[in-house]
Amino acid sequence: MVKQSKTHRSSTEQGDLFGDRFLTPENPSVPATNPDLDKYDDQKIIALIPKANLSNVESLCGQVLQRGLGDAAVPALETLWHRFRGYGREGALPEQRFSLETLAHIGTQSARTVLTRIVCSSELPEALLPLALEAALTARLVLPLHQISPWLEHDIPLVRQLAYTLVGYSSPPGYLLERGCSDPDPAVRRTVRITMGMLGHGSAKQPLLTELDRNPTGDIVRALAAIADADIIVRLGRCAEANPELVD
Repeated sequence: MVKQSKTHRSSTEQGDLFGDRFLTPENPSVPATNPDLDKYDDQKIIALIPKANLSNVESLCGQVLQRGLGDAAVPALETLWHRFRGYGREGALPEQRFSLETLAHIGTQSARTVLTRIVCSSELPEALLPLALEAALTARLVLPLHQISPWLEHDIPLVRQLAYTLVGYSSPPGYLLERGCSDPDPAVRRTVRITMGMLGHGSAKQPLLTELDRNPTGDIVRALAAIADADIIVRLGRCAEANPELVD
């Protein structure tokens, strides 16, 4: 497998001044500390977004979604993202995470266009790639295959896993998916089979049935339902009896 090269920092680049602020699984978000935002009108909320900081970024982005500000907030969110351009090389800053996630959940064409520019940018730090791909999946972006293909061979298994889900929105040729079936990481192989099932590839049937017996999930059920035959219907029925939480 060809590995994607790492992003190197040149000697002239500015260091990550916010290196101690990145988010980890143990610190998934920053608590909001500005309870007075409810009294601001929409224009004031949007005006505050480009200058958001640790104390209010979560609340401001929450207000965007709660109020349904949509396209009106997109330029401000893009400005917030670019304010931290080049940072986050050790992981996502809260401002970066919330700007991406909010754009993804707005879901309008304008938001999707901005999100596509961010995800496909050559300036995106490698450490932010998983976050960017998760946002792309939330927004169900249809990206060009030439953009996704390098991610399918990335060093980081999570990036490959996200990319194999994302490629399902782009009508990939069969050989791209078949290549993923031999990925060294089992989680990636599982994701590839799910994508193949969702796209109607009957060759994914047996691996998906094996996963159904081993570790049934909603994604496995949906992938099998997309290629259902009499055998699969029986197996799904048995799974529903044993796992009532998956019945829906």
